[in-house]
Amino acid sequence: MNKLNSSNEQLDLSGLITRMSESLTDIQWNVLERRLVDGDTLEVIGGQLGVASVRVNHILNKALEVLITVFQVEIECFSLKLEKLLTDTGGALTIAECLI
Repeated sequence: MNKLNSSNEQLDLSGLITRMSESLTDIQWNVLERRLVDGDTLEVIGGQLGVASVRVNHILNKALEVLITVFQVEIECFSLKLEKLLTDTGGALTIAECLI
């Protein structure tokens, strides 16, 4: 059994997408997906939503701000868990143990 499992402090990021989607409004998620995944222009998205492209850009920027905050929290949690693991193991972890 590796050190991570024995300490019950797994570094689990599997719920990241869920936390991201729960942090965004439906419209933010929709705009983000259509702009960054589908490659739609601000004008196309705005036309389909019935708003100006500048409003779509505002929604997109707000969604990105929210995601930055989510990632900052995730990084802080990961950092704290990793620090605890390093302390508990005397600073001896393998790369595989860090990535679990």
